[in-house]
Amino acid sequence: MTAPTRITLTDYQAPFAEFPPALRAFATAEGIPLPSLDSHMGQALALLAQPENAGRRYCTREDCEHFLTAIGFPSGDPIQAFNKFPQKGFELGSRPRSGQYMLPFPFVANHVHRKKRAGAALTGDRDADIAAIKDFWRQNLTEVPNDRWQVGHLDPTKPDGTAENLAWQPPLQAVYRDRFKWDTMFHKMWPTGAELRRNMDGYYTEAEQRALLEFLKARWSPDASSR
Repeated sequence: MTAPTRITLTDYQAPFAEFPPALRAFATAEGIPLPSLDSHMGQALALLAQPENAGRRYCTREDCEHFLTAIGFPSGDPIQAFNKFPQKGFELGSRPRSGQYMLPFPFVANHVHRKKRAGAALTGDRDADIAAIKDFWRQNLTEVPNDRWQVGHLDPTKPDGTAENLAWQPPLQAVYRDRFKWDTMFHKMWPTGAELRRNMDGYYTEAEQRALLEFLKARWSPDASSR
């Protein structure tokens, strides 16, 4: 298989008036609404779906901005036009580096985000449910007295006792000792490798596990270092 190459932006200096027939047929068959060609995302999708580009060429972050500006669709956040395709139903192609955007060909549907939004609703009392969540975090994080906080490792798998890997942590962190990695503000947490192996099915669906397997196989393949 020929390795994808970078799109030549000088070939595209005017907005697209229509989507390629192959993409229209695919969207119809999958029941995916196409975005308006009057939108940034519509133009971005049309670019990557062109027959000479789909599955063959990719855009970099810099290309995204230059393309939209060249066709008269300047944007303060041009990346959003290219990286939100999965939310609209179109899967992005995998690239070896972040910041490279390409559609696979044949096209691939992604119905996850659309299904999540279809008929999305919660039962129960909204304010009571929100209050319960706030109360949990008040009791376990924001209102915990300072003298109950302890120095803890952000990444318990590293033999690093320096300031780079230490932070003040509330008692809540001790409940999950050595199972998770944390950021300094407790915005994010990641399972350690051991935790992930123990509870893989609890964290990821079968489809996600298969995607992770393919990613790891590609990352650790003998020729990965040449990419």
